[in-house]
Amino acid sequence: MMPIDMKPFLSVVIPVYNGAKTIGPCIESLLNQSYPAERYEIIVVNNSSSDNTREIILRYPVLYVEENQKKGVAPARNKGAKAAKGEGLAFFDADQVATPDYLCKLVNGWDDPKNGVLVGRNIGVDTQNNALGQYWVSEWKLKKPQLSITDRRLPFFSGGIVIIRTAVFVKLNGFDERFSSFEDVDFSWRVQKELNLSLRFNLDAISYHKDREKVSELLKREFNFGVGEVLFEQKHEEANKSNLRLFLKVCMRTVLGVLAAFWGLLKCPFGKTRKGHFQLISIDVAMNWVNIIGRIYGKLNLVLSDKGNNKHESKS
Repeated sequence: MMPIDMKPFLSVVIPVYNGAKTIGPCIESLLNQSYPAERYEIIVVNNSSSDNTREIILRYPVLYVEENQKKGVAPARNKGAKAAKGEGLAFFDADQVATPDYLCKLVNGWDDPKNGVLVGRNIGVDTQNNALGQYWVSEWKLKKPQLSITDRRLPFFSGGIVIIRTAVFVKLNGFDERFSSFEDVDFSWRVQKELNLSLRFNLDAISYHKDREKVSELLKREFNFGVGEVLFEQKHEEANKSNLRLFLKVCMRTVLGVLAAFWGLLKCPFGKTRKGHFQLISIDVAMNWVNIIGRIYGKLNLVLSDKGNNKHESKS
């Protein structure tokens, strides 16, 4: 076990937007860590919230920072990092709750300088006991561990469960603020490709991630993933996917989903099981199509952006 005076000083950075319902338990879980209190600080970045998030944050002994110029998790995280004093930046999300030994376990591997990023594990929590909650839990189970993604080849991390060495963060100029999502996957790849450093996965460092309250919130998240993925593929050409292949894959998934739902209706014509089974499949199919729509939107944005840049260059 690492002696107390050898443990790195950590800056825990929490970006939050309209997080009045979750930010209190989130901060409390991080204040009550077994990690030595004198070896970490907590920085909460309020990203233009319109609810009473600010008032709740100010109840706690944390450093309060505002980001009112740019919306998005990447600008908020970068703003928090600028205010940080730590050797390591422990990014955490406002709708998560950390286990008491989270930081102690997450910091394992710090003594090896080849580990540029230390990655924990998120577990989805169903607080509603409905199809949406079930889908959320199953989604996080599929992400355990986040060692690879089909067609991407390199490991990646989720931005709310990591410690990034501050020196590494500075070298890479933080998160790319053009991303509305996938900024963490992009950073993961840059750590490995540009600095030849590794991601270490500490899967016993656990946090719990609250489910979405509405299907619309989940669909908005998936739309943003589609938009971010297009920019990611433009930046990392080796990750490019065939749009036709992806479209056919979603079509096949839709057909299989309809057949599975029909089979579920036949097998169980009464009760909650029938309804839940159909809803889960419907959410899954909807998520895939919304992701496709997000990708189309992202492609159009890139095309319009390129045209605008070319027009500007021709005038100059």
